[in-house]
Amino acid sequence: MQNLNSINLLKNNSPSFGGLTRIFKARTFYQKKTYEHLAKMAKDTFIGSLPKEIITDIQKLASNKEEKVKHIKQIMQAFEKASYELNRPPQKEKPFLYQIINKLLKKQAQPHLSQEENAANILNQAFKKAGLIKESDTIEITKIGRGVSSNVYKIKFPQTSNYKDKAIKVYTKQTHKAIQEQRLSKKHGFMPETNAATLITQRQKHNKNKSPFVEFYLASLKNDFMLCEYVPNTPTSTASLLNINKLADQLHLTVMSLRRSDIVNNKIVDFGYIKNARTYSKISDRIHKKLSKQLELARKQNTLKEFFNKVHLLFQKTLKNQVAHAKDINQGINAFLYDCSNHVPLKIIKKITQQQ
Repeated sequence: MQNLNSINLLKNNSPSFGGLTRIFKARTFYQKKTYEHLAKMAKDTFIGSLPKEIITDIQKLASNKEEKVKHIKQIMQAFEKASYELNRPPQKEKPFLYQIINKLLKKQAQPHLSQEENAANILNQAFKKAGLIKESDTIEITKIGRGVSSNVYKIKFPQTSNYKDKAIKVYTKQTHKAIQEQRLSKKHGFMPETNAATLITQRQKHNKNKSPFVEFYLASLKNDFMLCEYVPNTPTSTASLLNINKLADQLHLTVMSLRRSDIVNNKIVDFGYIKNARTYSKISDRIHKKLSKQLELARKQNTLKEFFNKVHLLFQKTLKNQVAHAKDINQGINAFLYDCSNHVPLKIIKKITQQQ
């Protein structure tokens, strides 16, 4: 099993604040023990980042870098606290005797707020404090969907703000063993779905076509939630289902079990049952894994230049058919370069693949 230090290759100073973002960008993991290990070793609970329009506004309002980072963290923490409220069991009504005593003492009864109202209050306070919405404006949260281990809510931003509505998927904290196992299951649950969503976000950056998936923004290990793009519910045609699978293929992904209920407004809203597409041979797969291990070793030994020169020479030999299984080796090198494209400079990749 890979450890966090060997996977976490380069420093990242983006607003994501966490190492798991970099790891999940590179590949998918489908072993429960691996997810458990990553969760324990992670220094930060957040995966991903805030939506771009929120970060842009924070940058405009902040007087310096420290203030910008402070407000970004505060908004991220507000989403985390809101998800905690949405996961809490509904409040029970006060006992009748308690109500009578309050009347005798002429105490004003506290309003009974729902989970959604409590969560919305947290977001309203944080966004107003950061100056992102007006004091007179209100963010609203309503429940729009329910699954075996999660609930989905719509976050409606005021029309006077610059923000589009978002969807937040909150994974329920239940004691039932089967539900707890789903958090770290091979195909479904918080960890594999967040992993798939982060990988898709990275790959979409290099893809010119429209993504078949809703946009993913932020997740947290602390309260198991995912913040994503909200899409209004409209019927999906059979033709759209076929087109969605084609678009997924372009991202080198396989949607193992695509149900009509997983698609809203011609977009996949569920990141479960998604894996890397492995369409190449065993030789290609071996080359891919071997190069990944050698890259880690080269980083530790500070021999990256020599390593990439060797990869470049091997790639050129495959183009000239000077090695056995040239096609398979070429596919393995390309798969390796694709997976590490988020932490290897583009000029190095171009140099390796440039035909001479």
